[in-house]
Amino acid sequence: MSFDFSHPVPASGQALVQNLVGWQIREVPKGKWSFFGYIERNEVVEAIFISGDASGQTKLFEGVSSCAAMDVILKEPKLLLGEPPTNIYHYAFETEKDGTLKKWGASKDQTILGHWPHGKTTPQVVCYYRRLSDGEL
Repeated sequence: MSFDFSHPVPASGQALVQNLVGWQIREVPKGKWSFFGYIERNEVVEAIFISGDASGQTKLFEGVSSCAAMDVILKEPKLLLGEPPTNIYHYAFETEKDGTLKKWGASKDQTILGHWPHGKTTPQVVCYYRRLSDGEL
């Protein structure tokens, strides 16, 4: 699967990405979610985790040379047959030639736990990501 669309990242989101180092996973506080502009299905977002490296160490996500990436964890209000209560979407950030950021997403691939983390509740998924960001896992 590839990314469906891209959006420019507001200056507030660019400032957050500029502070990322070594692809360490960090939780984005709820009050800063809007800093990234459009987020798929933002009304049911439970948590956002981001990682990246502002020094130029990029990673390839869905063909995009990315300086950062984030997983957005949602609590699914309308379950499909066989769907778990949690969905995870992946976004990648690309630096444009003029230095601004473009956010690609939302993808169901390349999330840490997979788009549908079967056997885990939404709080368990958020807890797992928090443990990753704390360096426990």
